[in-house]
Amino acid sequence: MHASRIPAATLLLIMLTACEGRLTPPDVTPGHRPQLSTVLTDQGIPVTVLGEGEALDINESGQVVGWSPNEAGQRVAVMWQDGAMIDLEAPAGLMAYAINNRGQVVIAPGPPPDPPTASYLWENGTLTLIGANLRARDINDRGQVAGHYADSPNGFVWEGGLFTAIELLPVWTRTVVFAINNRGEVAGRVQDDPGPDRQWLAFTWSNGATTPLELPDGYRWSRAYGINNRGQAIGNVGAPVCCGSHLALWDNGSFVDLGSLDAGWPTRGLAVNDRGQAVGTAQVAGAWFSAFLWPGPENRIMNLGVPPGREYRGHAVAQAINNRGQIVGSCGSGRYALLWTP
Repeated sequence: MHASRIPAATLLLIMLTACEGRLTPPDVTPGHRPQLSTVLTDQGIPVTVLGEGEALDINESGQVVGWSPNEAGQRVAVMWQDGAMIDLEAPAGLMAYAINNRGQVVIAPGPPPDPPTASYLWENGTLTLIGANLRARDINDRGQVAGHYADSPNGFVWEGGLFTAIELLPVWTRTVVFAINNRGEVAGRVQDDPGPDRQWLAFTWSNGATTPLELPDGYRWSRAYGINNRGQAIGNVGAPVCCGSHLALWDNGSFVDLGSLDAGWPTRGLAVNDRGQAVGTAQVAGAWFSAFLWPGPENRIMNLGVPPGREYRGHAVAQAINNRGQIVGSCGSGRYALLWTP
C-alpha cells in the first residue's frame, strides 16, 4: 500500500548486463496453482517469479495485485494469493493498482497514453464504480481511495461514493496523486510551470491542506510517489549538478538526499514501509533500470537483481514493500511479475 505504481513499459528502453542460467516461468492460467520456485538473483537475493505481467502492490497478508496478459494479449487485473493467480474479472485493459489489508483492490487504467476510462473498487468479487475520466492510484485500510482526474487539474480522495477534491494552490497548474496512508495523508506531485520547461514539485495533502515538500536551493524538481503511516514520503529529486536524479526522503517534511544507485544516473523511490525501508528503480551506467532496496549494506542503495535467464533481462522495478520486508515488482521490461524476499 501507499506507493506509486509505474508500469515498467513506461520506462525508457536501454540495455542491461546479461545474467546466466534459466528459470522456467510458471503456468499463469488464472486459478492455476503452480509450484512456484524461489531462486537467487544475480545479486544473491531470493526471488520468486509469480508469472507473466507486473506485480504492483502487496499487503501484510502477502496478497499481491497487478496485471497479467490474457489469451488475446490484453492486460487483465489479477491477484496472486496462496500460489494461485486470480482474475478479478474487471474490464480488459485495466490494472490492479493497489490492495489494502482488508483485501480491497483499486483497479484503474495505466498512465498516459492509456485512456482515462473508469476506475473501480474490487471487494470479495464485487466491482464498484469509483468514477470515469479519472485514475485511481491507492487505497488505505479505511477504504479511502486517492487519485487524480483526467479532465480536471485537481486530485481527489474518494470514500463511500463521495469525492473530496485536492485543490491546487494558485501558482500550480496540475496535480498528480500517487499514494495515501492510513491517516488520510496523500502524496504526489504538482506542476508549477505550464510551459515546455514545466517543473514538478512534491507535495502532501491532509484535511484540506496542501503542503509543498522542502526542496533546497540547487535542486531542480521533486516528486513524491509513496507515503507510509509515519508520514514519511519517498520519491526523487533533480540532482543539483547536471544529470540524473537522487532518491529522496521527506521525514515529516524534512528533506533527506539519499543519493543514487549509480552516480549521475536516475534513481526513483516508489514506496516506503512503516519501518522506513524504501524501494524503487534506478539506472546503472546507462544500462537497464534495476530494482533496489534502501537501506542496504552500509546504509546504501542495494540492487535487488533479477532471476537467472535471458528472458528476465530488461528493466526491473520494485513497486511496493510491506512491513514484513516482502517486495514486489517486475523484470524483463514488464514481462514477469516478481516477489523478492531479502
